[in-house]
Amino acid sequence: MYEIKSLGALSFEEATNLWNAGFEGYFIEIKMTMDAFLARMTLEELSPSFSLVAFNNGEPVGIILNGIRMMHGKKIAWNGGTGVVSQFRNRGVGRELVRASLELYKKEGVDIATLEEIGKNDAAIHLYKKMGYEVVDQLLMLQHTEKLEDDAFQLQQSNTYHVKRGTAQDIYTIQISNEEIKPWQTEWMSVRKDGELLTVYDNTNEELAYFLYKKVLDETGKQQATVLYQSYVDTKRLDQEDIVRFGLREIFSPLQDQIKRMTMNLPASNEVVVRILKEAGFTVANEQVFMVQHLSRLSER
Repeated sequence: MYEIKSLGALSFEEATNLWNAGFEGYFIEIKMTMDAFLARMTLEELSPSFSLVAFNNGEPVGIILNGIRMMHGKKIAWNGGTGVVSQFRNRGVGRELVRASLELYKKEGVDIATLEEIGKNDAAIHLYKKMGYEVVDQLLMLQHTEKLEDDAFQLQQSNTYHVKRGTAQDIYTIQISNEEIKPWQTEWMSVRKDGELLTVYDNTNEELAYFLYKKVLDETGKQQATVLYQSYVDTKRLDQEDIVRFGLREIFSPLQDQIKRMTMNLPASNEVVVRILKEAGFTVANEQVFMVQHLSRLSER
């Protein structure tokens, strides 16, 4: 049996070293410096109080980072990463960390527990399913690293639209805002720093769609990338494809700039956006599964 303690039992340096050891040899490189580790904890609202460490005979052998926030009137928890040092993998450490986290979520009154996992990590997905999570969507990291063609996102009909630009938190002013539970890192709270909101209207000033995105700049202020975090279009509109094309062209312009354009955890169920991006030459760089567990339903039984 492993001893589970809060992340506060470790110094910041020890926590960073444990994180790096826990993800050594993982599918993607996520090694971090202590500064990067602390910055991520702050930016993504991960809590040292809710994050946990597994100890074996006094030595830390596993880590799970957790965050809890209110979204759309519900208390949502996020597993921001579960890592186990290599010599203790397949020995139940991850299971104990997930079990302890779920107990903590319930104690804190969490309604819905969420996480993302690399689509190729069958062992981890199997574990999470055994612990009560279910896969609700596929998440796509689409990217385009070259100049876009001049006719990218060209409208198919002679429709007229206009836009309004704002900050990430302006998403609360959007009437058509989609209140479905979304991946943690795509919510406005995770992109509030430099996040931008673009809203599309027709000539009667009716809201048609919104796009939450961020422009990434280097140390000289030169733009290096544009990242799309959320997109939603009124599905009742017959011209929704043109609305999407218009919005995407606005956020990814100037098309002739050779910068990285990408999506962050775009749900595959957002079929119109995915298809139009692929038509413009975007390709899948990475794929994850979005997993959810409704804890409030369990407590009602």
